[in-house]
Amino acid sequence: MSLTPSTVAYAAVNQMFAALGIVFDKAADHAKARNVDEAVYLNWRLAPDMFTMSRQVQIACDITTRGLARLAGSELPSFEDNETSFAALRERVAKAHAFIKALDRAKIDADLDGDALFFSRALVIEGNTEAVVSLRNALDDIDGSVAERVAAMFGPPGRATLAMLRRAGERARAREARA
Repeated sequence: MSLTPSTVAYAAVNQMFAALGIVFDKAADHAKARNVDEAVYLNWRLAPDMFTMSRQVQIACDITTRGLARLAGSELPSFEDNETSFAALRERVAKAHAFIKALDRAKIDADLDGDALFFSRALVIEGNTEAVVSLRNALDDIDGSVAERVAAMFGPPGRATLAMLRRAGERARAREARA
């Protein structure tokens, strides 16, 4: 079985959304058993500089749906940030999951060429474009420990994604060499 970007992304998203469901169940049960309003848990922060639990769930849903929508070339979804209960957060997660499942996996797995996007003006960069191009070239040249350490932080899906990115880079360099 070939490991594609959509396979890796969907596995991570499914695991994350399932885990959130378990967290919601445990937190709601705990709040009910202690006769504590759910809003207390939803507005808790593990540290003063963190977002509330509700906001973190909203951000997790937004990042996954918008990121995969961009890869699929789809319209970016927009969800209102107005959840005030675990049931409402569960509904938000369900909407995000349904949106992701409806995306065209073939489009997510398409081999995108960043240079082609940039030079066709499909990717717009404002400001200091020289710095952006320099950064992109520097990131293209990263090999070895930095990339491997970052990939290792995400376990097997991260290592698989790094391998896929390296193969894509090799294909792009081979195309450039032939041109």
